[in-house]
Amino acid sequence: MVVPKFGAKRINDVTAGDLVKILEKNFTRVGGFSDESFHAVCSAISCFFKDAMKLHCAAQDNGTVAVHAIKERKKAEDDIHLTHYIPADTYSPDQLIQILDLCRKEAPDLYLPMLLASLAGLRMVEILQITLDDIDFQNRTLSLPYISPKHPLCWLEPVPIPESSTRTVILPDILMSEICCQKERLDALQKADPSFNQEGYLIWDREGRKRANNFITSPYTRICFRCPFPTFPWRDLRKIRLTSYSMEKLTESLNRKGTEMSKKSSIPFGKNYLLELLK
Repeated sequence: MVVPKFGAKRINDVTAGDLVKILEKNFTRVGGFSDESFHAVCSAISCFFKDAMKLHCAAQDNGTVAVHAIKERKKAEDDIHLTHYIPADTYSPDQLIQILDLCRKEAPDLYLPMLLASLAGLRMVEILQITLDDIDFQNRTLSLPYISPKHPLCWLEPVPIPESSTRTVILPDILMSEICCQKERLDALQKADPSFNQEGYLIWDREGRKRANNFITSPYTRICFRCPFPTFPWRDLRKIRLTSYSMEKLTESLNRKGTEMSKKSSIPFGKNYLLELLK
């Protein structure tokens, strides 16, 4: 399919640009060929030029250069497509940006749990058990005890888990930034009242205790009512899958619209003011 395109051209006259044009025309998203065919042709072109160099028939490996360029271009196209694709069972990346921004403005106490659910794939029972001691701020990871969703008590009370039964979750930058903000809020509250949330829960109520599992019901219902698109149950946030492109877009968008809750700055307010944010 590729070689006939060059006619009587000698192999040394075939540039990486020539190969990119052919691959772009036939194997990008517009071309409509399958991923399997795309990778097979890329592998063949790369091997062809490598063998040509070994046999001293080609001065340089333009095939590998072209394959690398077209794969990067195809990946960008796929990322953009997935960003705007609307899945049937959860929010699209564009919808997630909208609902997160709305949540930060209308229900700020739900913003961090929603980030943890959508970006880290955590269940509510896992989110509510997180303490600051579980977070490695230097390596940006979370050590999370594994709790079976079928455990009879998992929605009622904390379940003792052996230390060996843990998993490590990598925290994206925007999520880590919000966790740092939450830590600053807790530091400010504990400065005013050292007994406040002594366990160090990441999500706490007005009294400094761990939140109840159903605390999301009312604010999430209110947020869903305000959304201009179909909404899904909270548990479906865990189904969201973001590409590197859509994660960058989400981070850039939320940072651009940043409010006091997303800024990593000192909190010069008293305890009573901060507690108002938890209403």
